[in-house]
Amino acid sequence: MKTITSLVLILLAINGCTAIFRKNLFPSHSAANVRQSRDVGDPLFLTPYIESGKIAEAQKLSQIVGLSSAPNITHYSGYLTVNKKYNSNTFFWYFPALNKDKNAPILLWLQGGPGGSSLFGLFSENGPLVLNSDLKASLREYTWGQEFSLLYIDNPVGTGFSFTENDEGYARDENDVARDLYEALQQFFTLFPNERQNDFYITGESYAGKYVPAIAYKIHSEGNASNIRLKGIAIGDGLCDPETMFGYGDFLFQIGLLDENQRDFFNSETKKAVNYIENQKYLDAFKVFDFLLNGDLINSTSYFTNVTGLTFYYNFLLSRSPVEFSYYPKYLGLEETRRAIHVGNVTYDEGNTVEMHLINDVMQSVKPWVTALLDADYKVLIYSGQLDIIVAAPLTENFVQSIKWRKADQYKKADRLVWKVSDKDTEVAGYVREVDKFAQVVVRNGGHILPFDQPRATLDMITRFVKSQSFKNRQIAASNRRSIGPSEIVARDGMFLGGTVVSHPNRAQVAVCGHKWWQEFYVQRPEHQRNPSGSCFVVDLDKPNETPVAIFPLSESSQIGLQIQQNTYYYSHSMSGFSAAFTPVCNQPISGESLLLGAPGFYQWRGTFLETEAIPLGINGLLKERFVLNQRSTTSAVLLRTRPIVKIMAEIRLNASHINVNEQNCQYFDPITRSRKLVPCVSAKYCIRYDGSYVPSSLNLNISLVLDSRRAENPRCLTIYKNQMRSQINKILTIGAYSTQNCFDEFVVYLNDKASLDDIFTPIEMSLSYSLIQLRTKTNTFCAKCPIIKDNNVVTNEIHFQTGCGVDEKCVSKLKISTKTLLNNKPYKRSDVIWEGHHRTLTLVTTVRNNGEPSYLTKLLIKSSPNLNLIRQDSRCRLLKLNTHNHTQGYECDVGNPLEMNSHQEIEIPLDISKLDLDINEIEFNIELKSASQVTKDSQMNETFVMNVIRNASLIMIGNSLESEIIYESESKRKRDFIPFSGSFQVTKQNSSSVGNVFIEISFPSLFNKQPLLYRPIVELSGGVVPVNCNRTISELPVLPLTINAGKSTDNSDQRDGSNEEQTNDINKRSLLLECNSRIECLKLECFAGPFTSDQQTAKFYVQPALNIKAIEAIFGKKYDSIKLRVQSKAVILDTRITSKASQISTDFVFKRIDLKAEPIKWWILVVSIGVGLIILAIIIIALVKCGFFRRNQLPNEDKADELANNGRTEDNEVERNSLLEFDEQNQTQDESATDIQNIDNNHSNGLKS
Repeated sequence: MKTITSLVLILLAINGCTAIFRKNLFPSHSAANVRQSRDVGDPLFLTPYIESGKIAEAQKLSQIVGLSSAPNITHYSGYLTVNKKYNSNTFFWYFPALNKDKNAPILLWLQGGPGGSSLFGLFSENGPLVLNSDLKASLREYTWGQEFSLLYIDNPVGTGFSFTENDEGYARDENDVARDLYEALQQFFTLFPNERQNDFYITGESYAGKYVPAIAYKIHSEGNASNIRLKGIAIGDGLCDPETMFGYGDFLFQIGLLDENQRDFFNSETKKAVNYIENQKYLDAFKVFDFLLNGDLINSTSYFTNVTGLTFYYNFLLSRSPVEFSYYPKYLGLEETRRAIHVGNVTYDEGNTVEMHLINDVMQSVKPWVTALLDADYKVLIYSGQLDIIVAAPLTENFVQSIKWRKADQYKKADRLVWKVSDKDTEVAGYVREVDKFAQVVVRNGGHILPFDQPRATLDMITRFVKSQSFKNRQIAASNRRSIGPSEIVARDGMFLGGTVVSHPNRAQVAVCGHKWWQEFYVQRPEHQRNPSGSCFVVDLDKPNETPVAIFPLSESSQIGLQIQQNTYYYSHSMSGFSAAFTPVCNQPISGESLLLGAPGFYQWRGTFLETEAIPLGINGLLKERFVLNQRSTTSAVLLRTRPIVKIMAEIRLNASHINVNEQNCQYFDPITRSRKLVPCVSAKYCIRYDGSYVPSSLNLNISLVLDSRRAENPRCLTIYKNQMRSQINKILTIGAYSTQNCFDEFVVYLNDKASLDDIFTPIEMSLSYSLIQLRTKTNTFCAKCPIIKDNNVVTNEIHFQTGCGVDEKCVSKLKISTKTLLNNKPYKRSDVIWEGHHRTLTLVTTVRNNGEPSYLTKLLIKSSPNLNLIRQDSRCRLLKLNTHNHTQGYECDVGNPLEMNSHQEIEIPLDISKLDLDINEIEFNIELKSASQVTKDSQMNETFVMNVIRNASLIMIGNSLESEIIYESESKRKRDFIPFSGSFQVTKQNSSSVGNVFIEISFPSLFNKQPLLYRPIVELSGGVVPVNCNRTISELPVLPLTINAGKSTDNSDQRDGSNEEQTNDINKRSLLLECNSRIECLKLECFAGPFTSDQQTAKFYVQPALNIKAIEAIFGKKYDSIKLRVQSKAVILDTRITSKASQISTDFVFKRIDLKAEPIKWWILVVSIGVGLIILAIIIIALVKCGFFRRNQLPNEDKADELANNGRTEDNEVERNSLLEFDEQNQTQDESATDIQNIDNNHSNGLKS
């Protein structure tokens, strides 16, 4: 494989390759590399300054000054060394937001290629600078840099101004790309430390469809250690998953660039490429891609160029690259430019070497990383240009549909919205489908280089994405009718009617009907609810005596409809507008039925159209929406009403800051022992007051005072309330708005006696909680005088024990935690991974050390994600959340109260990882140390690390015929026209890792010109420990006739035994092979087996089809004495995280025909048989004669004559016997000769048969 790759790289080098996503797009860099005679300065390497802590100096050196003809803006550039061993250096160019917002989100832009410089995007697409033909730089009208900071990096090293001095420094895959980018970003955020706190987005286009997920997943996998606020990614026309993005043939046919024959050829070639990808032959897949579209490896024009005449496949309305793309290399070649951007005489590389080293990466996928980022709740935007070819919008749609993330079903059901940049636009900008934080956008009239083709639309798109503004809020149409729910009216946002909004955390100014008549409103939503369940209310503060009015949260539910009917009113006024003395008048209620619901975003009310617009706003870190009513030609307006907001100020006051347990200064009567006790004590009281506009003159509050809230289950102090010893006081309190007395119920807090105090290190914390008692109102009736509490409703105060720590009795501890892990009771290295199935146990051994003053109430919190089963529980630990399965929702372990100075505790938590769920790719542990003591700044109080889970498995597929040879008779002798046969198939998983579903496909040669060669197979699911489910039968085949169950055997082998007839052998007969080819169509039986666990390794099932011998002889003739049916089968692991090749086999089923008929008797056998018969007859006759069978009875007087005659014949008889003996010997000799001849013939006959 390495040899093949090397040959391809040589071809690329010889042919002067330009990458698949750079060919005929990026201009030549030769103009940028003209050596200048004057001083162009030296390259600025910033890493030495960063490592030595000279941040300010590095910033000053990197600032760009004197850029040729450029506008006066702030920007920086320079080199970051990402690999000292190979001297690999990355070039960056950074533009802070033009609006001077120091908290502006940062957008990293990565160009594709591979090998394309990101400066192409800077000058040709979205950067602040744009060039004209005279190489004069000016500010771009629709730059992404107005509200966002932009960072451009030439990536990977070897691209553009980035370089490496060793061949080993070039990236070979996306892991290498992510590694170098991650190092560059860490140095960048060290160089600009204030930017590290800003939101960070990674964007890019084309081949950066791989770079963007790679670096995003790298940051994600590093967790908190990265210290980068990654919020989301945006990919434009990106190649992410070639396997699902290869549908060029149909797309090019549908836009008219191919005819049906060319389409079919395209499809057949792309099918090959997909097959190569499935078998991890990425270089072979790239060769097909190159032949079809690029033409680098074949040293000729591509098939696409040959049949379309086009060489520019980035916009099917263009035939060549726009001239504007050629300006920036010339500009980079100017000596003033090179000196200003700190590159000196470094070569601006074309990127060919980068592509050569990434050649084997081109056809690989980053879909698992995209899936992980979606599931991790990052914002993801995937956008496409409608006119692109190389990564066409339908191909991107195929990829998005194939992503199996947790909200995939919601995405597939989501409406496709029509998107305009502005409601006043007549042109549609594009189409959007969005679910939660994921959006897929198709931009009209734009190609592969979308920000160049449609700058205004793409700026609006990226702005909405970064600011979390939904595309649906300004849609002009919708596919489904719906109601506006209460969640779309959110509190504390601006409300206006045809006017402009003035935002305020608590207030909004409202312009009614566009006239300059202003009212001020308070807005509040129900506490602790992101999406309020009811209306948001506003009260007119300037007119508190008027009946308040409400805006309607439309809903299809009857309950909300009733609320609308009872509580919604409108103001009426004259068409002439408002006068200064105008007073709104409350008119009749508006019933829910009066509101006719149209398309989402539009509402018709008594002939008046009310248009809604909801714009997400970021307030206090929450996603909120602004609800806008725009009135047209009406005498009525609807406003929002609310209840007044009350601000309550509460506190707990103590008369001492510390308690000495040895100072027994108070006496109380113990009702249990009925005796008086001397104990330590402290006096306390609580104070409450409130404020607000148009709030009631008095409030009724429920209050609850807990004396020892940290130890509520086992309190260390008590007080006397209503003649009882209590650790908690509950009461109803009435307070006035203007009362001067706001402190109540001074009481004494008594400590337990010293002997029963088990903890003198944890401070005693008192907590006071309060809530409003609302007025009783009728159901669904709006209460205008029912206020809402603003801010928190709990206050605390604490008192410490005298511990001897410091002057203030507060112990300051120096704590440190460290954790080591054991896998299968062996030490684990952070570079190792968990091999699922092989590793059965994971043990966390956490050590807590204290090198400072005693630490009291010290607890260790251990959490894992996902939750793991506990093997054995430490007696010092408890589950934070108990359940029946003993899952580690989290552990809380006591490690000392106090944990003394220079001491340590070790906690061991053994966890079961033998049965990890199949969707677990990593296990994250979060270990946190908590202490009621103060801790030093250098204390290490938490530790987070991730352990990757790897699965290793492969399959072995076995298929066997249950009969070594299946016998059938010729047509005249057989009793039926089908031959049943059976096969067994077995899939065995190797290695110890678990596997989910395994896809099994069995291909039967089934149809010849639509004529069935087989009957439909019957599947018997038995014989294995792993379940098998065959959910697709071969319905195209006929069902086997019921006579198959009649018990008639097709095995005719017994007919060859006990017969004197021999089979006729015809050497001209031959075997028929039935297999999948261009003439015989294969039909597939599809099954799924699984799950396979470490204990369940084998799935087995039987298939029982039947051969349609009548149809086969009708199609192929009867000249074959045997038929071989070749069945192809394969098993594939569906889990893409497991790298495993498909197991493919062929199974042959052999059918042999026999012809049973009588053979003619040979002539010599007939002669010998007759001779033998005659001899036997003669012997019988002689024997009968000898025995006197033919002798007649003699008279007595004849005996003598007979005796004399017999004596006379004795000598003659002796001679006759001798003659008979000789005759018998001759016959015996003839019989033996005949037998020899017969044996020879039989041997000859057997030789012919064999």
